[in-house]
Amino acid sequence: MFKRLVILLLSLFCIIGLSNDVYTVSGIGDEGDPFIFIDGKITFVTNLTPEEAPEGTTVEIYDLTERQNVNFAQGTVVEEEIKTDDTQPEEEIYTVSGIGREGDPFIFIDEKITFVTNLTPEEAPEGTEIKIYELVERENVNFAEGILAEEERKPEERPDNVYEVAGIGREGDPFVRIDDKITFVTNITPEQAPKGSLIEIYDVQERETVNFAEGRVYTEPTEEEPPSERETDEKELEENDVIDLSITMISAEGHGMGFYGHYLVYVPDAEVGDTVNVKIETIEDLIARGSKTE
Repeated sequence: MFKRLVILLLSLFCIIGLSNDVYTVSGIGDEGDPFIFIDGKITFVTNLTPEEAPEGTTVEIYDLTERQNVNFAQGTVVEEEIKTDDTQPEEEIYTVSGIGREGDPFIFIDEKITFVTNLTPEEAPEGTEIKIYELVERENVNFAEGILAEEERKPEERPDNVYEVAGIGREGDPFVRIDDKITFVTNITPEQAPKGSLIEIYDVQERETVNFAEGRVYTEPTEEEPPSERETDEKELEENDVIDLSITMISAEGHGMGFYGHYLVYVPDAEVGDTVNVKIETIEDLIARGSKTE
């Protein structure tokens, strides 16, 4: 009986430990890393800055390295409810007071520093007038999105498979959130897709705790730009078709990839810059696989 009770308690302890992956930032270390406590042990979250995760911020941990005296981890900020600032008129104009360490312009709202994360120092240098349309309030600082005072906000219309980069993983892969699940994009580098940039996702491999995907950098179309080749090209593709394909990317498995109209085609033994003659072998949705012809 006693043995069964011990086993039951251990099982319960394991379940509680595994499910508890959301923590509150307790402070900032000497090296500038936010830290939390996991089972009473100090744990530094090395991929977040003090501006992103000040004391009191809630973070979700997805990668934990345990050491003898301290732990190290990576995580993402658990987004709080985004709300329009009801205490300020929507058209109120603020003046940029300076540029933060991470390159975000900041203003003061009710004497509280507020980082405007969607504008760059070039777009909104010190002294620029801006309007705020979304505000996230935190204990020590606020985060907001805004536009230049002379601009008119345009509604965002993006494809359903376009996501914003939430951060960079320890292995250097940008990651996004799809249905609140961390998804690493393995064929794009941090230089191509830094935090805050947009990625078009077209191939997702679902795993138990995280997903892996491939994608390409998404650029917002402008009124002056004509529709892209993928938007206007209505090429059809069937199995056993033979096509000419320009290889523009390499997959995580090392296969060449290129677009044929709306279809993404995988071809083994092909390099970026190659133009190859490909016989289509399988098609699933808009993903095709083929092989080079002799």
